[in-house]
Amino acid sequence: MVDGCAAGSGMIYRRQGNTYYVLTAHHVVRNAQDTCLIITPDGIRHEANREVTVPQADVDLAVLTFTSENDYKLARWGNSDRVAVGQTVYVAGAPVATEAVPRRTVTISDGKVIGELPQPNEGYSLIYNNNTRPGMNGEPVFNDRGGVIGVHGRGDKTGRNLAIPIATFLERPQSAIAQGGQIVESPPQIQEAANLRGDFTLPALQQQGMIKRLGQGGVRQVIPLNQGGHCKWWGKFI
Repeated sequence: MVDGCAAGSGMIYRRQGNTYYVLTAHHVVRNAQDTCLIITPDGIRHEANREVTVPQADVDLAVLTFTSENDYKLARWGNSDRVAVGQTVYVAGAPVATEAVPRRTVTISDGKVIGELPQPNEGYSLIYNNNTRPGMNGEPVFNDRGGVIGVHGRGDKTGRNLAIPIATFLERPQSAIAQGGQIVESPPQIQEAANLRGDFTLPALQQQGMIKRLGQGGVRQVIPLNQGGHCKWWGKFI
């Protein structure tokens, strides 16, 4: 949960040392006058660092950071390019308190993808009919395998909601905030390669004598070219 400066939701997707990175919707924290609080699943209220990073201009996403020695699970990425109309999706966030539920509580609702905007506005293009309420903006949208496929940020009284596909976040110009998370739909060796940048090696593959170096650039996708994944690998660079 995001609180203190505004009421919103988000997801922890990366850890570097004791610094955690939280992805949310930019409009949740855009006009924040006070320090934001990140409330983790164990109920601890962490003060977010004052700096807010906007990963991509004209896209309604923001990254907050906080410091903790505790271990928190990281979001796992799904493939938003494969989302189809009629697919079941889930949203998880913490609505603002009401008379019936006087304390913000994380809730999960299911729904269906009902369309896609051909021309995204501030990055929003994925349309679905899950039940959402104020305080849930910035929450993750999951596929049925638990992979994050979008960031929720808009809804109307008709029950239609909009999310920014997670590919918009992952495919932007790479930086330190890009690294992190796992590809939930890929084997472990492929997870190691996702979201990396620079001149690097894949130790798990190098030990098997298959590859020594992928080269320079950012790896967007690595897949096995046979079913066992033991012989040939293909990498897509950006």
